[in-house]
Amino acid sequence: MLGLLGLLAIACAARADEMLIDEGEACVTVRSGGAHQVEVDAGICLSSSCDELVSATCTVTLEDRSLTVASEFTVRRNGKGVCTADCGSAMARCLVPAVADGTYSLVYGGAFVGLTIPVDPAMPTCISAR
Repeated sequence: MLGLLGLLAIACAARADEMLIDEGEACVTVRSGGAHQVEVDAGICLSSSCDELVSATCTVTLEDRSLTVASEFTVRRNGKGVCTADCGSAMARCLVPAVADGTYSLVYGGAFVGLTIPVDPAMPTCISAR
């Protein structure tokens, strides 16, 4: 019985969830139809044989001409010894609240940059977390 419990403990320990908060890069883009959205790339490489993206979320809030992006990613590492070398990304998308045209600050992960709305569809505005 003790041996079975030990094996269960090892199997459970091999699976680990990693949470990434406000990491990587956030870009403001224009969706078809003209609405603005933020695409956040967590900046990690996921192996298809060893990693699972459990959740990927982002939000954008507007306060005093600042658009603040928050993101959260949960990645499950299965603990296999040998993983494939493919490299999948972790992405989240969220809508920008309706805002008037003009100049704003884009804030993400402790960094900020100027942002002009409307965003040129060919030139997204991006910011990397510090």
